[in-house]
Amino acid sequence: MKAKLEVPKDILIIIDKLRSEHFEALLVGGCVRDFLIGRAPRDWDLATNAKTDDLLRLFPDSLSLGVAFGVIAVKSTKLGLIEIATFREDGDYLDGRRPELIRYSDAKADARRRDFTINALFYDPYATPPIIDYVNGFEDIQNKIIRCVGKARERFTEDKLRILRAARFAFTLNFAIDSEILEAGQALASEIRMVSKERITDELRKMFKAVSEENPISKAIELLQKMALVDPLFGQKTFFSNAIPPNEVLLWLHSYEQLGESIKTRFMLSHDESHTLKSTLELSTTLKSWKQLREGLLLEAVSQKETLMALDYLSWKKQISSDDIKKLQDLSLQTTQNKTFQTLLINGAELIEMGFKPGPKLGNILREIRLQQLEKKIQNKEEAKALAKKID
Repeated sequence: MKAKLEVPKDILIIIDKLRSEHFEALLVGGCVRDFLIGRAPRDWDLATNAKTDDLLRLFPDSLSLGVAFGVIAVKSTKLGLIEIATFREDGDYLDGRRPELIRYSDAKADARRRDFTINALFYDPYATPPIIDYVNGFEDIQNKIIRCVGKARERFTEDKLRILRAARFAFTLNFAIDSEILEAGQALASEIRMVSKERITDELRKMFKAVSEENPISKAIELLQKMALVDPLFGQKTFFSNAIPPNEVLLWLHSYEQLGESIKTRFMLSHDESHTLKSTLELSTTLKSWKQLREGLLLEAVSQKETLMALDYLSWKKQISSDDIKKLQDLSLQTTQNKTFQTLLINGAELIEMGFKPGPKLGNILREIRLQQLEKKIQNKEEAKALAKKID
């Protein structure tokens, strides 16, 4: 850990502006945590006793992220959005996500409303020592443990996503999980479905983004299992009982294969992601029986952009031999590098000019022309026209 946090100039400008108006201004949350762990901070958040009206007056070009909760964001060219939140205490959480009301307070009370001790530390760049710790977060960072501020069951009851966040921080930081968190998390894990699929998916993506050779995805899944989250998240306790996918892509493929279209009710996947997963699974089914395919169909299959992903999935599931995987990978490389496979000899408009009528039959003719082109049975436009007339 460095002796002093290198605070960006844009942050110091905000702090100085607030203090020139006689307000407190402290760094808080992830940037302080990451500094103490020895990582470069990515998100810079500030906390202050200035209320929303004061913040909007001092920073007129800011964005109102949650005025009711005293949160604004100041735009920075270098850092993006810098969040500034007013010190507060939270009232009761009736929806398992947000407090029904808030009360403006001081730094100490603000620290006590936060989720984990490691996220409740403040940093004053002009003080010595600069760390302000009301919840023993510094000690927990030194001991590499995830512990809730106050009672874990209360924190999780307030916001169910915190159960998943505990697993995520344990994985990404390589910290242990406090026994009280484990007990409360396991007891309340089923209530994670109260949380929106957008927030759940965002947490999982952050978790999987930290996957590396030293920190494999199997460890992330084991943490989810330990927190009893696999069943409520994926729909069954035995979801990963046979084997754990080795990477995030295969995990989503496995999930789509097991859950089908219902995956969209559990996780927030974009249209392109859903399409790619579905296409890859369909392609893996085709390639599984590649030896029975017509040559043109095989060449067409291995030229798809999802081919290597589909082969990885088949290899992980042991549904095809390693020798066959290598042959198909080589064939895929050959087809994608061969311009013959990328250029159509003739298109639908040209066939219509020859007198063919638009419709399913025209599509079938184009399809056969394409397959015979891939099989090198025809090699130019004239041969394609002749084949079209013969088929017709």
